[in-house]
Amino acid sequence: MDNFAKAKLLSKVARLYYIENYLQKDIAKKLSLSRVAVSRLLSKAKAQKIVEIKINKLKGDYQDLELEIEKKFKINECVVVPSYENDLNIFKEIADSLSNILDRMVVNGNYIGVSWGTSLGVISEYLSVEKKENIKVIPIIGGLGGIDKGINSNTIAKNFADSFGGISYVINCPAVVESVENKKLLENDTNINQIFKLSEKINIAVVGASDLGSESSLYKFSNYLKKDFDYLTKLGVVGVVNLGSIDKNGNHVPNVIDERTIALSIDKLKNIKNVILIAISRRKKDVIKAALKSKMIKVFLTDEETAKVILEDN
Repeated sequence: MDNFAKAKLLSKVARLYYIENYLQKDIAKKLSLSRVAVSRLLSKAKAQKIVEIKINKLKGDYQDLELEIEKKFKINECVVVPSYENDLNIFKEIADSLSNILDRMVVNGNYIGVSWGTSLGVISEYLSVEKKENIKVIPIIGGLGGIDKGINSNTIAKNFADSFGGISYVINCPAVVESVENKKLLENDTNINQIFKLSEKINIAVVGASDLGSESSLYKFSNYLKKDFDYLTKLGVVGVVNLGSIDKNGNHVPNVIDERTIALSIDKLKNIKNVILIAISRRKKDVIKAALKSKMIKVFLTDEETAKVILEDN
């Protein structure tokens, strides 16, 4: 068979398969070939550019950004939504994307852990997920921000549970207490002890990230003092995830505030199969990059502007 005849056969097989929607076994029968031969001819057709597959980019599709972040930080999945002047519109878009991810991930009987924060508080109000059986949602940090603000872990846990038609637990203690002795007493409390035992069953955790700046929810709503922020900054802390302090490389930075904190630790978060990070804002870029380097994050949701900022090299 000369080269033209070979090319013509490749073209014919490709046309039957990609345009006429023939199955490979039907092409084999039609052209008196083996199925293995058909498969090889289709591979050759792509290699020789007789077939070129094009995926048309959708409006609002940020696959290039998503793939770059996934590769750079070695995470399973990144989802980028459009940026808007009004953060509420970004949160609504993220809520929609998170709902799709949870529909894929969550199965009957799963335990879901949730942290605290402004982003999670708003997003939890706009979730639209498929109902599942026997879903339990657990707050993985003590109270921060007050129930009335909608950013408390108990409120967020209830919103998640209501979306799934499941149940949520309540943790009856502050996230940061006055002394190590108080923490020990609270950890022996039946309610809190039950919460942290249940946290060992968590399949999926949803967390935010907070920087140490004056614009952050941590600064506005926690009982940290200015000297606490100065102390953490001097230790090289760039921010917190579930009140776990991390440096620019994503390593946990032990500190005396940890000894008064009631929350699931960074080490325990790393043991959870799927930890989902939700974070937007240019000012959070250092803590977001650190969290992504920590190897605890599997899925990351953000907006276009933040995605571009965290990909910039220092």
